[in-house]
Amino acid sequence: YAAVETSFDEAGIAVCGLDGRVLHSVLSSQVELHAPYGGCVPELAARTHVSDLPQLWRKMPRELVSGITPVSYTH
Repeated sequence: YAAVETSFDEAGIAVCGLDGRVLHSVLSSQVELHAPYGGCVPELAARTHVSDLPQLWRKMPRELVSGITPVSYTH
């Protein structure tokens, strides 16, 4: 299973086994990007997620993601 998280100022992808154990995960934080504004700026976060997610996906081990069918994500 794969899970994608983009609900606030971080983007993350995790691959879990059938037992729920995290096999591999990657995370990109936007804390420094939003610091000058005193908090998360939703439009800036959304645009950054669009550029971060493909980069994170490329960091995932191919042997783990090649057979993924179910994916969960925040909405």
